[in-house]
Amino acid sequence: EKFYQDEVYIRRGTGETDVAFYDSIRDVTVVNITENGALIKYDVIDNANIEVVYIGNMTSIDFYAGGDADRKLPPANNWTITIDLSSLVNPCFVGVFAEEGTNGVLRVRIAKDREYEALIQNVQEGGTFGTVSIGALYVRAHGIDHLLVDALGITDITVKSTPSIADLCINAPTSLVHIHSLYSNTLING
Repeated sequence: EKFYQDEVYIRRGTGETDVAFYDSIRDVTVVNITENGALIKYDVIDNANIEVVYIGNMTSIDFYAGGDADRKLPPANNWTITIDLSSLVNPCFVGVFAEEGTNGVLRVRIAKDREYEALIQNVQEGGTFGTVSIGALYVRAHGIDHLLVDALGITDITVKSTPSIADLCINAPTSLVHIHSLYSNTLING
């Protein structure tokens, strides 16, 4: 059985596509993938502000901000990728691959539709590859400089470390967020 039904590669410099459009009022590219089981590859450019608002069931989207030696593209700088899904109950996967030191920000907003458990960790001792898992959302990250987590509802967050030893800021505006941090670079704003 074929895991991915469709594969789309959004190259640098391409405009609007069937999965992304530019919102000029908010200066953000909005990614909305309604197809289930798709594989999306997305090149990130300098100063990009990308917001993922929907990902289909068993769909994977990989963001590449690390450049491409074959196409002579340098790494992207000063980019932000925000994952803002209204629910985290359907399995979906996000990959963010960048070069360290490019001021890359990964922001994950935890939906408030139900109670969630979150785990943030670096999967290699002293390495640069890490994961953020919340509900059925699984994020793989490499080379990010900053990780922001907005806990909007009841959430139990365990922090073991961060991808690429990134700075971590957890915004927890309610007292319904429980944070277990074993990582010294955690800033909690609540």
